Amino acid sequence: MTKWFRFYADAMRNPKVAALSDREFRLWVQVLSVASENEGRVPPADDLKHMLRMRLDHLLTGLDRLISSGLIDRLEVGYEPHNWKKFQYKSDTSTDRVQKHRSGRNVSETPPEADTETEKKEPIAQRIETAAPRDRFDDLLQRLLDAAGISGFREERSTGLVSVGPIIALIERGYSLEADILPVIRDKCRGGFRPRTWGYFTDAIIEAAAAKNAIPAKQVAPDFNWQAAVDLFRADPSNWAAGWGPKPGEPGCRVPPELLRAAA
Repeated sequence: MTKWFRFYADAMRNPKVAALSDREFRLWVQVLSVASENEGRVPPADDLKHMLRMRLDHLLTGLDRLISSGLIDRLEVGYEPHNWKKFQYKSDTSTDRVQKHRSGRNVSETPPEADTETEKKEPIAQRIETAAPRDRFDDLLQRLLDAAGISGFREERSTGLVSVGPIIALIERGYSLEADILPVIRDKCRGGFRPRTWGYFTDAIIEAAAAKNAIPAKQVAPDFNWQAAVDLFRADPSNWAAGWGPKPGEPGCRVPPELLRAAA
């Protein structure tokens, strides 16, 4: 029987998912697929790279992004999609239903749709508990449209503007909607310019913020595997990913000093 897992339709409205790049989103789905074939467990990166046919440094960078977004959890050995067991519950089999029916019990294949007094249904797979509700998502879109001077917006005619993922990604990196993002959009849209996607403004927003010296360099997550990164660098310096910051030996390198001394 083909393995499968539950993927809920409103995942597309989860701000954490919307903030992923295309490559990160594809990796997330691949991780979910691997988990579905292994009882919710995902093997360590050294094994996973062969299954996904990816370079280890690229895979580690992607996994680090998914972990920091709260979409997967790091285990002592390997990884697990966030809240996998909660949302990927096991349905009872037809044999179970027949046996329970014969014993006089009323059994349904899936949990009831209605909320009970003790349990509230969460419809989104791998839901991030801090995810913004739909009204906040819509409010952000409306504020962006107002800044761009776009009225009479219709989703079917401007599909590229429906996704606010590029803006959410900037906000998560520390850019202020009021101070950094909206002013740039207003300035660029003077004279009637209408963008096709919000990603069009990304570079301009970053450059404007850098000019004000408002945004510090993005730090790698505290639990990032620096030892694996150093080992990759020692094997071939070209393995060093740009997202890890300056290379060992360069000013500003963020590798823990004790690892650099051990590698010397």
